[in-house]
Amino acid sequence: MRAAREIAERLARRAAELQEAELVREGELGPYLPSYISYEQLSQASRLKRALLAEFAGARLEELYPCSMIETAFGEALRVEVTVPGELSFLDGQSASAALSSQLQLLYGIGPVTEQELKRAGYRTLHDLARHPRFGLSAGEIVLFLERRDLVRLKAVVERWLSPSHPATLALTGLAEGRLAFFDLESLGLFGRPLVLLGLARPADGGLLVEQFVIRSIAEERAALAAAAEALAQAEAIVTYNGRAFDVNYLEERLSYYGLYQRIDRPNFDLLYHARRRFRNSLPDCRLETVERYILGIERPFDLPSALVPDFYITYLEERNIGPLVAIIEHNKQDLVSLAALLSKLCSERW
Repeated sequence: MRAAREIAERLARRAAELQEAELVREGELGPYLPSYISYEQLSQASRLKRALLAEFAGARLEELYPCSMIETAFGEALRVEVTVPGELSFLDGQSASAALSSQLQLLYGIGPVTEQELKRAGYRTLHDLARHPRFGLSAGEIVLFLERRDLVRLKAVVERWLSPSHPATLALTGLAEGRLAFFDLESLGLFGRPLVLLGLARPADGGLLVEQFVIRSIAEERAALAAAAEALAQAEAIVTYNGRAFDVNYLEERLSYYGLYQRIDRPNFDLLYHARRRFRNSLPDCRLETVERYILGIERPFDLPSALVPDFYITYLEERNIGPLVAIIEHNKQDLVSLAALLSKLCSERW
């Protein structure tokens, strides 16, 4: 099996060699293009598509990736599963509990000034505050949530009194004790269009275990949805990027479309909120690709802009050539890896 990075680097070189004037023609990228894509992006995508179609003519996904078929009540779903090595550092349960216990402002009636007064009086943690005559009952309730590692209630408390972007929210991820699922999906457009891939990643020894449910034809969408929903149900919490507004809602909408509606009720930690809070004054925008480049130092050998996923997928369906689909798989995989790297960085900086 050829390493994904070697494939990516070879395609990048091959695409760069092609003449832009030859490739950017009417219809080259099809009718599925958003108007805000620049000419340069269209040109790069056109070169990439040609290189992919040439590179993978006659190839099968099973020749490139470890693939397996997952049985569901609605047929089989194709799963691609690879381990991506890397040094990642997430909070553990003990560190997370200590960080959250220091946040006295999680109680009604305690602001910055009162918190400092209480800490000077010896009430440095919520455990200390549990013996306070006024705040003891409320503090004891949150301490109980911490002891039970009740992520749902703790997340509600943190977001109510602080905010979804407050660094204390990141500490909650440590209470999942390694049962985090990073989640990202690719679709044929905004809400109401079919999905083409659902990607999950979990912390693993020495890196990240990436699990992608690839939809080779629209007929496979229902089975892939069922398989992905089952995989997410095994997680203690979900980490996304703009997932509160898009990915999780989209998944629930597609499940509902097929009469399979189920609420994805795992706590969802959306790192877009944290990226905006932390980097908005130092970056031109907070798209994941921008954070990757300037904050994480990640340069993709080649990449497919998210907005062009529908066009590449339609080409894959029309040509029956996996080349454009490979670009979607690699794009989604890198999104998941970058998401994990971003959480690792944010946790190490704050705690």
